[in-house]
Amino acid sequence: WNSPFASGARSEFDLYVPGMLIISIVMLVFIVSMTITYEVEAGTLRRLQLTRMTAFDLLTGISLSTLLLGIIALLLTFLFAIALGFESQGPIWAAMLIGSITAIAVVGVGLIVAAFSKTVSQAFIIANFPLIFFMFFSGAVYPLPRIHLFEVAGRVINLYDVIPPTHAVVALNKILTLGAGLGDVLYEIVSLAALSALYFAIGIWVFHKRHMRSA
Repeated sequence: WNSPFASGARSEFDLYVPGMLIISIVMLVFIVSMTITYEVEAGTLRRLQLTRMTAFDLLTGISLSTLLLGIIALLLTFLFAIALGFESQGPIWAAMLIGSITAIAVVGVGLIVAAFSKTVSQAFIIANFPLIFFMFFSGAVYPLPRIHLFEVAGRVINLYDVIPPTHAVVALNKILTLGAGLGDVLYEIVSLAALSALYFAIGIWVFHKRHMRSA
């Protein structure tokens, strides 16, 4: 993709901002997993049997509130970056959209962590593993070498493309650093949305199998 902007003209801090934004979203895995595990540990799911509210309603509420929290975290990170001299070359609303889609994947991972956690402390410990995986294998912290697997319709699929934040980092780099528009990152957005939906569906399924049936 050819950009009218030269990334070399950007400061080193500007180049780190896209990764920082994704990390602010990935950190939500702690909140999701620990909040849901607390509800399980406190017996909330069992008490729901006495009400019209279902366990799925509880998970939906927690997921939506987490998405809102993710948007707020993204906005605060943006504001701090701008205060430190960052200047976006592309539309910020597009970056917000990408961050929101990424948050869906993080919620899914949080559900998976909660499914295998019996206590809040255990959830905190287990959540560190996907956090580190998302941070260091998505390119959010530093660029990773491309490990080609195969090609689909002329598009090279790399090993780390199965991680949703990978596509988010690439898209944000193009938008914020190179001044790309939403149409220029359509492939990344579609891949991110598909993977986020998959991660979320797996999270719901695993949590349902481990906890909600017995609730």
